[in-house]
Amino acid sequence: MFASDCNRHIRIASTPTRLEASTDLVILESIEHTYAGDDYPWEFPVDLTHEAVAMTLHESVHFALNTSDTESLLEWEALPKWPRIVGRTHLGPEHRLFVLVFGHQLHCLWKLQQALLDYDSDQPQASYHHAQHCLNYLRQTLMCDPAHTLEMGDFLSADYEKDRMGDTLVCRDWSKANSVLEEYHKKWLEWRAHWD
Repeated sequence: MFASDCNRHIRIASTPTRLEASTDLVILESIEHTYAGDDYPWEFPVDLTHEAVAMTLHESVHFALNTSDTESLLEWEALPKWPRIVGRTHLGPEHRLFVLVFGHQLHCLWKLQQALLDYDSDQPQASYHHAQHCLNYLRQTLMCDPAHTLEMGDFLSADYEKDRMGDTLVCRDWSKANSVLEEYHKKWLEWRAHWD
């Protein structure tokens, strides 16, 4: 398996890529991907790196860990379903299913929220093994793509009841990614309707 992974890295690193403008997005199309077996791109083939947005970190009344707060429970339930297709997309000539890492990350946040609220339940919504998977998955994906933004001060000594605002980050525009996912999803629904 390790040799196969190395070969895949080498093959993908040397695969020529062409850039094609599409409205205000840059579409990355690999010339040689068949989307069969392990012949697919490592990343969603849409370059969103030039679409930057600012996000100021802050404490929020949203997404509370409170079982009696119906609004927060609805926010948590909606999180992994946003966009509607849960970070899934169909790519290639056969419309093969893929999931973007951020969709899986949002799902894991939701499962950890359930595990925290259900810790003493006889029938938890998130099993121990699912919560353990999510902790490992989030740890590994954060290590894989770390944010290098500097934060002022020491977050360990912050009083989050008084210090409600944090630093401003420069992020990739997730709304653009969601728009593209929705567009791909519509194309897949049209393709599926044709073949049903």
